[in-house]
Amino acid sequence: MNLEIARQIAEKAHAGQKRKNGEAYINHCIRVSNMAAEYSEEAAIVGMLHDVIEDSNINIKKIDNSINEILLDAIGFMTKRKTDSYLEYLLEMKDMGYIKSDPIGDSARIATQVKICDLKDNLNGATGTLWDKYMMAYYILTGEVYGNSL
Repeated sequence: MNLEIARQIAEKAHAGQKRKNGEAYINHCIRVSNMAAEYSEEAAIVGMLHDVIEDSNINIKKIDNSINEILLDAIGFMTKRKTDSYLEYLLEMKDMGYIKSDPIGDSARIATQVKICDLKDNLNGATGTLWDKYMMAYYILTGEVYGNSL
């Protein structure tokens, strides 16, 4: 799969969806993908598709014929299970992000890189409890405070 195919899938998945500020949802995916491209082309693809499963009616089976297993697993790692709290999801991602010798290491590393890009985009313009939520998540995954606002 290449980035253009990923973009087409994301555009279909997020057609008509809006962010809380009224912006077209696909713009968030594009920004995350652009940030993730600094890591690799694979991360850019996952960045484009990072919310497809969680926020649309497209399931993993609909995209698994056109994507390699590492990227498919990374998208799976990015997807919060309905049974997990947000904190459980983040702690699991943090643990997976440090797996180096395990076969899922590449997928987990890409997923963590993309999640950090996702959080950076979410933090831009966030206020109040959303800022707190995303800042906590960023800190859990990186051990750093994002920006100079605090």
